[in-house]
Amino acid sequence: MGKLIVNNLNVSYGRNKVLKDINLQLECGIYGLLGPNGAGKTTFFKAVTGIEKSKKGIISYDDIDVNSKKYSTKLAYLPQTFVGFSNLTVLEMMDYLATLRNLNQQEKDDRITVALKQTGLYDNRKKKMSQLSGGMVRRVGIAQCIMGEEDVLIMDEPTAGLDPEERIRFRRILENISSDRTVIVSSHIISDLEDICDKLLIISQGEIAAELSIDELKNIAKNKTYVLQKKSAKMIKGNYSIVNEFKMENEQYINIVSETIQTFPQREATTEDGYLCVIKNY
Repeated sequence: MGKLIVNNLNVSYGRNKVLKDINLQLECGIYGLLGPNGAGKTTFFKAVTGIEKSKKGIISYDDIDVNSKKYSTKLAYLPQTFVGFSNLTVLEMMDYLATLRNLNQQEKDDRITVALKQTGLYDNRKKKMSQLSGGMVRRVGIAQCIMGEEDVLIMDEPTAGLDPEERIRFRRILENISSDRTVIVSSHIISDLEDICDKLLIISQGEIAAELSIDELKNIAKNKTYVLQKKSAKMIKGNYSIVNEFKMENEQYINIVSETIQTFPQREATTEDGYLCVIKNY
Protein backbone atom coordinates (compact mmCIF):
# COMPACT_ATOMS: atom_id res chain seq x y z
CA MET A 1 0.00 0.00 0.00
CA GLY A 2 1.07 3.58 -0.58
CA LYS A 3 1.87 6.36 1.84
CA LEU A 4 0.05 9.64 2.30
CA ILE A 5 2.87 12.19 2.33
CA VAL A 6 2.57 15.83 3.36
CA ASN A 7 5.71 17.95 2.99
CA ASN A 8 6.02 21.56 4.17
CA LEU A 9 2.29 22.26 3.88
CA ASN A 10 1.39 25.90 4.48
CA VAL A 11 -2.04 27.47 4.07
CA SER A 12 -2.83 31.15 4.52
CA TYR A 13 -5.97 33.25 4.20
CA GLY A 14 -4.70 36.72 3.52
CA ARG A 15 -2.21 37.49 6.27
CA ASN A 16 -3.61 34.78 8.52
CA LYS A 17 -1.37 31.71 8.39
CA VAL A 18 -3.65 28.78 9.22
CA LEU A 19 -1.27 25.84 8.64
CA LYS A 20 2.48 26.11 9.17
CA ASP A 21 5.08 23.67 7.83
CA ILE A 22 3.06 20.46 8.25
CA ASN A 23 5.15 17.33 7.60
CA LEU A 24 3.62 13.84 7.84
CA GLN A 25 4.02 10.36 6.41
CA LEU A 26 0.97 8.20 7.09
CA GLU A 27 0.67 4.50 6.28
CA CYS A 28 -2.17 2.01 6.83
CA GLY A 29 -3.93 2.39 10.14
CA ILE A 30 -6.18 4.78 12.03
CA TYR A 31 -4.95 8.24 12.93
CA GLY A 32 -6.88 10.52 15.26
CA LEU A 33 -6.63 14.25 14.63
CA LEU A 34 -7.11 16.33 17.77
CA GLY A 35 -6.88 20.04 18.39
CA PRO A 36 -8.76 23.03 19.81
CA ASN A 37 -11.36 24.87 17.76
CA GLY A 38 -9.60 27.02 15.17
CA ALA A 39 -6.39 24.97 15.31
CA GLY A 40 -6.58 24.11 11.60
CA LYS A 41 -8.09 20.60 11.54
CA THR A 42 -10.71 21.25 8.85
CA THR A 43 -8.27 23.31 6.76
CA PHE A 44 -5.80 20.42 6.94
CA PHE A 45 -8.46 18.01 5.70
CA LYS A 46 -9.43 20.34 2.87
CA ALA A 47 -5.80 20.62 1.81
CA VAL A 48 -5.20 16.86 1.92
CA THR A 49 -8.36 16.16 -0.09
CA GLY A 50 -7.43 18.77 -2.68
CA ILE A 51 -10.39 21.04 -1.91
CA GLU A 52 -8.14 23.77 -0.55
CA LYS A 53 -5.93 24.94 -3.43
CA SER A 54 -4.33 28.08 -2.00
CA LYS A 55 -1.40 26.38 -0.32
CA LYS A 56 2.35 25.86 -0.41
CA GLY A 57 3.86 22.42 -0.03
CA ILE A 58 3.61 18.95 -1.51
CA ILE A 59 0.83 16.42 -0.89
CA SER A 60 0.81 12.99 -2.52
CA TYR A 61 -0.45 9.45 -2.11
CA ASP A 62 1.51 6.55 -3.58
CA ASP A 63 3.56 9.16 -5.51
CA ILE A 64 0.37 10.62 -7.05
CA ASP A 65 0.25 14.39 -6.61
CA VAL A 66 -2.80 16.01 -4.99
CA ASN A 67 -3.41 18.04 -8.17
CA SER A 68 -3.70 14.92 -10.33
CA LYS A 69 -7.18 13.67 -11.32
CA LYS A 70 -6.10 10.18 -10.28
CA TYR A 71 -5.43 11.39 -6.73
CA SER A 72 -9.13 12.03 -6.08
CA THR A 73 -9.94 8.39 -6.85
CA LYS A 74 -7.72 7.33 -3.96
CA LEU A 75 -9.60 9.27 -1.27
CA ALA A 76 -13.06 9.25 0.33
CA TYR A 77 -14.10 12.24 2.41
CA LEU A 78 -16.74 12.96 5.03
CA PRO A 79 -16.85 16.75 5.55
CA GLN A 80 -17.70 18.37 8.84
CA THR A 81 -21.08 19.34 7.41
CA PHE A 82 -22.85 16.64 5.41
CA VAL A 83 -26.47 17.31 4.45
CA GLY A 84 -27.37 15.53 1.21
CA PHE A 85 -30.32 16.32 -1.04
CA SER A 86 -33.50 16.60 0.99
CA ASN A 87 -35.79 15.30 -1.79
CA LEU A 88 -33.84 12.06 -2.28
CA THR A 89 -34.28 8.87 -0.29
CA VAL A 90 -31.29 7.41 1.55
CA LEU A 91 -30.96 4.80 -1.20
CA GLU A 92 -31.15 7.42 -3.96
CA MET A 93 -28.60 9.59 -2.18
CA MET A 94 -26.20 6.68 -1.89
CA ASP A 95 -26.80 5.67 -5.51
CA TYR A 96 -26.02 9.21 -6.67
CA LEU A 97 -22.76 9.31 -4.71
CA ALA A 98 -21.84 5.82 -5.94
CA THR A 99 -22.42 6.98 -9.53
CA LEU A 100 -19.82 9.71 -9.02
CA ARG A 101 -17.35 6.89 -8.34
CA ASN A 102 -18.03 5.43 -11.82
CA LEU A 103 -19.29 2.12 -10.45
CA ASN A 104 -21.50 -0.15 -12.52
CA GLN A 105 -25.00 -0.94 -11.26
CA GLN A 106 -24.09 -4.28 -9.68
CA GLU A 107 -21.10 -2.76 -7.85
CA LYS A 108 -23.29 0.09 -6.65
CA ASP A 109 -26.02 -2.21 -5.39
CA ASP A 110 -23.58 -4.48 -3.56
CA ARG A 111 -21.54 -1.74 -1.91
CA ILE A 112 -24.53 0.39 -0.95
CA THR A 113 -26.22 -2.58 0.71
CA VAL A 114 -23.10 -3.43 2.72
CA ALA A 115 -22.51 0.19 3.78
CA LEU A 116 -26.13 0.74 4.85
CA LYS A 117 -26.13 -2.47 6.88
CA GLN A 118 -22.81 -1.55 8.53
CA THR A 119 -24.20 1.81 9.61
CA GLY A 120 -27.60 0.46 10.67
CA LEU A 121 -29.46 2.37 7.96
CA TYR A 122 -30.68 -0.43 5.73
CA ASP A 123 -34.20 -0.50 7.18
CA ASN A 124 -34.43 3.28 6.61
CA ARG A 125 -33.16 3.22 3.03
CA LYS A 126 -36.51 4.35 1.58
CA LYS A 127 -36.83 7.38 3.86
CA LYS A 128 -36.13 10.79 2.39
CA MET A 129 -33.09 12.65 3.67
CA SER A 130 -35.41 15.39 4.95
CA GLN A 131 -37.10 12.86 7.24
CA LEU A 132 -33.90 11.80 8.99
CA SER A 133 -32.61 12.98 12.35
CA GLY A 134 -29.26 14.75 12.49
CA GLY A 135 -27.57 11.60 13.75
CA MET A 136 -29.03 9.52 10.92
CA VAL A 137 -27.88 12.05 8.32
CA ARG A 138 -24.42 11.76 9.81
CA ARG A 139 -24.60 7.99 9.42
CA VAL A 140 -25.47 8.43 5.74
CA GLY A 141 -22.31 10.53 5.49
CA ILE A 142 -20.30 7.74 7.09
CA ALA A 143 -21.93 5.15 4.81
CA GLN A 144 -21.03 7.06 1.64
CA CYS A 145 -17.45 7.44 2.87
CA ILE A 146 -16.90 3.74 3.52
CA MET A 147 -18.79 2.25 0.55
CA GLY A 148 -15.95 2.58 -1.95
CA GLU A 149 -12.56 0.94 -2.06
CA GLU A 150 -10.53 4.12 -1.67
CA ASP A 151 -7.15 3.77 0.01
CA VAL A 152 -7.50 6.87 2.21
CA LEU A 153 -10.57 7.77 4.29
CA ILE A 154 -10.77 11.25 5.80
CA MET A 155 -13.55 11.92 8.29
CA ASP A 156 -14.13 15.31 9.88
CA GLU A 157 -16.04 14.94 13.17
CA PRO A 158 -17.84 11.73 12.07
CA THR A 159 -19.30 11.04 15.53
CA ALA A 160 -20.94 14.47 15.91
CA GLY A 161 -24.60 13.88 16.66
CA LEU A 162 -24.27 10.14 17.19
CA ASP A 163 -25.56 8.53 20.36
CA PRO A 164 -23.25 6.28 22.44
CA GLU A 165 -24.47 3.07 20.76
CA GLU A 166 -23.81 4.50 17.29
CA ARG A 167 -20.35 5.73 18.32
CA ILE A 168 -19.51 2.16 19.34
CA ARG A 169 -20.83 0.89 16.00
CA PHE A 170 -18.65 3.46 14.21
CA ARG A 171 -15.53 2.35 16.06
CA ARG A 172 -16.19 -1.26 15.04
CA ILE A 173 -16.59 -0.21 11.41
CA LEU A 174 -13.20 1.51 11.43
CA GLU A 175 -11.53 -1.45 13.09
CA ASN A 176 -12.85 -3.71 10.33
CA ILE A 177 -11.74 -1.57 7.38
CA SER A 178 -8.44 -0.06 8.52
CA SER A 179 -6.10 -3.03 8.00
CA ASP A 180 -5.35 -2.00 4.42
CA ARG A 181 -6.38 1.65 4.44
CA THR A 182 -5.19 4.93 5.87
CA VAL A 183 -7.96 6.44 7.99
CA ILE A 184 -7.77 9.93 9.50
CA VAL A 185 -10.53 10.89 11.94
CA SER A 186 -11.00 14.13 13.81
CA SER A 187 -13.11 14.37 16.96
CA HIS A 188 -13.65 16.52 20.02
CA ILE A 189 -14.40 13.34 21.97
CA ILE A 190 -11.05 11.81 22.84
CA SER A 191 -12.66 8.61 24.07
CA ASP A 192 -13.94 8.00 20.52
CA LEU A 193 -10.34 7.84 19.34
CA GLU A 194 -8.26 6.33 22.11
CA ASP A 195 -9.63 2.79 21.77
CA ILE A 196 -9.09 2.52 18.01
CA CYS A 197 -6.29 4.83 16.88
CA ASP A 198 -2.80 3.61 16.13
CA LYS A 199 -1.54 7.16 16.53
CA LEU A 200 -2.82 10.58 17.46
CA LEU A 201 -1.93 13.75 15.58
CA ILE A 202 -2.34 16.85 17.75
CA ILE A 203 -2.59 20.13 15.91
CA SER A 204 -2.22 23.42 17.74
CA GLN A 205 -2.05 26.92 16.26
CA GLY A 206 -1.63 25.49 12.78
CA GLU A 207 1.26 23.19 13.62
CA ILE A 208 1.57 19.49 14.38
CA ALA A 209 2.41 19.69 18.08
CA ALA A 210 2.71 15.91 18.53
CA GLU A 211 2.46 12.62 16.65
CA LEU A 212 2.33 9.78 19.16
CA SER A 213 0.54 6.71 20.52
CA ILE A 214 -2.08 6.72 23.27
CA ASP A 215 0.45 5.38 25.79
CA GLU A 216 3.00 8.00 24.80
CA LEU A 217 0.39 10.73 25.23
CA LYS A 218 -0.52 9.52 28.71
CA ASN A 219 3.16 9.35 29.64
CA ILE A 220 3.57 13.06 28.86
CA ALA A 221 1.23 13.81 31.76
CA LYS A 222 3.00 11.49 34.20
CA ASN A 223 3.56 13.20 37.57
CA LYS A 224 1.58 16.26 36.41
CA THR A 225 -1.91 15.13 37.42
CA TYR A 226 -3.61 15.92 40.72
CA VAL A 227 -6.96 15.68 42.49
CA LEU A 228 -8.14 18.20 45.08
CA GLN A 229 -11.19 19.78 46.59
CA LYS A 230 -12.47 22.63 44.48
CA LYS A 231 -12.34 25.01 47.42
CA SER A 232 -8.59 24.43 47.60
CA ALA A 233 -8.00 25.70 44.05
CA LYS A 234 -6.63 28.99 45.37
CA MET A 235 -3.68 27.03 46.79
CA ILE A 236 -2.58 25.72 43.37
CA LYS A 237 0.86 26.98 42.36
CA GLY A 238 1.71 28.11 38.84
CA ASN A 239 -0.17 27.34 35.63
CA TYR A 240 -2.71 24.54 35.56
CA SER A 241 -5.79 23.33 33.67
CA ILE A 242 -8.95 21.75 35.06
CA VAL A 243 -9.66 18.44 33.33
CA ASN A 244 -13.02 17.75 34.97
CA GLU A 245 -15.08 18.30 38.10
CA PHE A 246 -16.95 15.74 40.18
CA LYS A 247 -18.77 15.36 43.49
CA MET A 248 -17.80 12.90 46.21
CA GLU A 249 -19.22 12.69 49.74
CA ASN A 250 -21.00 16.04 49.25
CA GLU A 251 -17.75 17.77 48.33
CA GLN A 252 -16.82 19.19 44.92
CA TYR A 253 -13.48 17.94 43.58
CA ILE A 254 -11.44 18.83 40.51
CA ASN A 255 -8.86 16.91 38.51
CA ILE A 256 -6.08 19.11 37.18
CA VAL A 257 -2.88 18.95 35.18
CA SER A 258 -0.13 21.32 36.21
CA GLU A 259 3.29 22.33 34.95
CA THR A 260 4.30 22.98 38.55
CA ILE A 261 4.80 20.34 41.26
CA GLN A 262 1.87 20.46 43.69
CA THR A 263 1.32 19.16 47.21
CA PHE A 264 -2.06 17.60 46.36
CA PRO A 265 -2.56 13.84 45.85
CA GLN A 266 -1.49 12.59 42.43
CA ARG A 267 -3.71 10.41 40.22
CA GLU A 268 -3.20 8.19 37.20
CA ALA A 269 -2.74 10.15 33.98
CA THR A 270 -5.40 9.93 31.25
CA THR A 271 -5.41 10.69 27.53
CA GLU A 272 -7.17 14.00 28.25
CA ASP A 273 -4.38 14.93 30.68
CA GLY A 274 -1.72 14.27 28.05
CA TYR A 275 -3.64 16.22 25.42
CA LEU A 276 -3.87 19.26 27.69
CA CYS A 277 -0.17 19.01 28.49
CA VAL A 278 0.66 19.12 24.78
CA ILE A 279 -1.73 21.99 24.00
CA LYS A 280 -0.67 24.04 27.04
CA ASN A 281 3.04 23.14 26.76
CA TYR A 282 3.16 21.79 30.32
